[in-house]
Amino acid sequence: MNMDEHTVKGPEEPTRGPETPEAQKREASETAKAAKTGEAAQGQPEAPEAAEAPDTAAMARELEALRREKRRRLLLDEARAMLRERDISPGFAGLLLGEDSADTRRRVELFERQLSQTLQQYLAARLPAGEPRDFAAAKPQKRPRGIRRP
Repeated sequence: MNMDEHTVKGPEEPTRGPETPEAQKREASETAKAAKTGEAAQGQPEAPEAAEAPDTAAMARELEALRREKRRRLLLDEARAMLRERDISPGFAGLLLGEDSADTRRRVELFERQLSQTLQQYLAARLPAGEPRDFAAAKPQKRPRGIRRP
């Protein structure tokens, strides 16, 4: 028989924690495992450590930066769609971004007008200014069939 089974227990004393270094390591690993799985140790309130205290100003700046990036991405997608509708390369979308959707739309429309005018001027300079040529005369003529006498 084991003496521990037959001993009479007195009033329980509050536990002070593990006494041996092995028990301390075991408790630390169990606490770390519980923290990873999201479970809090029962009876022990979680206290934030001083090193992990969040800097609210830095978090606010990061949140604002993420919002700006998302807004920019949405405007970029919208500008690309507008350029595709007008048969213009969507590669120009990054250059045409504005502060908001209306500003971006205005910039795309202005770009479209300027591009159209530039292309018309370029084509007018490259093509001859005279009357259109008669291309039918340049076609090869069919030889008449049959016998020809002089």
